[in-house]
Amino acid sequence: MNLNCSIIEQFISIFEQICLNNKKYFIIKNISEKRWNSICIISASKGRIVVAVEALKAIFLHFYKMAFIYMGVEKMGFSLFGPYHIGWLIFIIITVVLVSKYFKKSDVKNRKVIQKSIAWFILLFEIFKDIYLIIGAEFSVKYLPFELCSLAIFAIFYHAYTDSTIIGEMLYNIFLPGAIAALLFCNWTYRPIFGFMCSFSFIFHLSLVTYSVMVLYAGIVKPNKNRILNSVLFLAIAGLIIYPLNKMWDTNFMFLNAPSPGSPLVPLESIFGNPGYIFGLACIIILLWVVIYLPWNKLLRPLKQMISNWKTKLLLKYNM
Repeated sequence: MNLNCSIIEQFISIFEQICLNNKKYFIIKNISEKRWNSICIISASKGRIVVAVEALKAIFLHFYKMAFIYMGVEKMGFSLFGPYHIGWLIFIIITVVLVSKYFKKSDVKNRKVIQKSIAWFILLFEIFKDIYLIIGAEFSVKYLPFELCSLAIFAIFYHAYTDSTIIGEMLYNIFLPGAIAALLFCNWTYRPIFGFMCSFSFIFHLSLVTYSVMVLYAGIVKPNKNRILNSVLFLAIAGLIIYPLNKMWDTNFMFLNAPSPGSPLVPLESIFGNPGYIFGLACIIILLWVVIYLPWNKLLRPLKQMISNWKTKLLLKYNM
């Protein structure tokens, strides 16, 4: 067998030799890993289908990895707003839209089932992640649930069972913006794209965004600027507790010790210094709240009316 031929030719050669010679084992060079691997082939008598599972796996992984290399993905991670990152963001948007539409059309009983299912999934997924890290001897104090998105686990779980208006408001003005920011300015870009932790981070934040958007879209959460004070108190208390813990444990929960690389907090640090950038972070939160609590229904009413009139004119024109 010619080991210098292409990966496809290698597979065809192996498959033909199995069918003709009924051999059990073949050695092929896994180009993607650049090392010699022993590929176990399931042999069979003449006339039966031969399944070359490991050979197919090697070929699939080779082209899978080559595709990401072609897309410009870094060897041990990915680039912010690179093809890999953009691909995930597109998938997340599609998922959130489809789930939210399905949730809104569901009856009250099914809505509760969906809410609780997502809440349990997020909680159990987080526990599974911790078990994975413990088994791999990677778990440390920095994985304790003191990140903003980790606190969202408990907020969503409580909201799924109570539909609390206070927690619902926090989902809208704290946890949803936080999860979106985490997806836009990922702090796990150094993680291997084929590793569990990279996939976990995207799926975990996808779940947070999905839950928050679907309850908002269905009208279960109805934003009210009069409840912002509860969110201010939550952030103040959380910050007062977590900031000294960061100093004690040398962690960076809620990015109160250092900005996330590539995020808008980096230029704020260069302007205000550290910990002065936290003041800039507070300003961003206030600005965000001003934007999301604008009376968008009233502001967009003229635009909606204009679109409605335009549709009516088109219908009349084509009906005539």
